[in-house]
Amino acid sequence: MASTTLHDLSISRQPESGYSQPARAVAPAPPAIGHRQILTVSIVISLMSALVATVSFAAGRMTANDRLPASRVESPQQAVPEQIILVEPVKPAVPALVPQRAAAGRGDLYFQISAVDRGMANVTIEYLRRLGFPASATPGDTQGIFRVLVGPLQDPAETAKWKGELMAAGFQPFTRRVAASTSTSQP
Repeated sequence: MASTTLHDLSISRQPESGYSQPARAVAPAPPAIGHRQILTVSIVISLMSALVATVSFAAGRMTANDRLPASRVESPQQAVPEQIILVEPVKPAVPALVPQRAAAGRGDLYFQISAVDRGMANVTIEYLRRLGFPASATPGDTQGIFRVLVGPLQDPAETAKWKGELMAAGFQPFTRRVAASTSTSQP
């Protein structure tokens, strides 16, 4: 059997000059890992993780009944039928709006702040009073809706001042005439 040495492989051909040149040794390329192989490995790892999680969950569920005290484990003879208890929701106490007559004459001009239900009207009136405005409410055109009013407005300087303060507080007031026969309400 003939043995081949590195020296034998490195000589490729003889050039015209008579010198021999060694051939370049080329290292073999590492195996290329493609996107499909990476995707396959990722899927296999995900499936293995899901399998471990499922087995852990099932084992935990099976051993959970063993850990319960004897009083908690129900036998078929001790089963109690379900009882449904109906509870009425507690209605919050909303102060009733007390009617008062509007001032006649020059005091029939008001700023209307909003038209809302009774609860929101009471909250808005309380907030406006904390800000220092003479707020009240009057029934709206629709049943259960109340107009929140600020006033009565007496003079143009006061009207301009209040409008600016109400707008700064986040309201969009507009003027509204309230007839003397219409009653305003306060919470």
